[in-house]
Amino acid sequence: MIENLKKIPKIITKDQFKKFKLLIAMMILCALLETFSIGALIPLINYLTNADLMLSINDNILKISSYLGLSEYKPINLILFSIVLIYSLKNIYLTFFHWVDCKFAFVIRTTVAIRLFKIYLNKPYIF
Repeated sequence: MIENLKKIPKIITKDQFKKFKLLIAMMILCALLETFSIGALIPLINYLTNADLMLSINDNILKISSYLGLSEYKPINLILFSIVLIYSLKNIYLTFFHWVDCKFAFVIRTTVAIRLFKIYLNKPYIF
């Protein structure tokens, strides 16, 4: 597998290799966003199973709700709002990443096919 990874710079151009590195960084960010979004469900599960556990972090939630201008304090509203916000932002980013990934794969496939076709056209008739 490592041998195949070493062949990548020979197959694609330098500009495409830079985009490949950017794509790898975007993949890592996708993994982090997925992890963060799953972790965002933990406060909701804690609140639904045992509301007493939320008493220890009430001060932080009160600070956040007062900063957001929420006069009536209900922790479930803040938790649900943050989960919806996190998942919405994550899905927007994942949609953008999928578009970039498909576009990159299409460009690579096209350029490799064109280069291969040109090699075959320039070969002698009997090879």
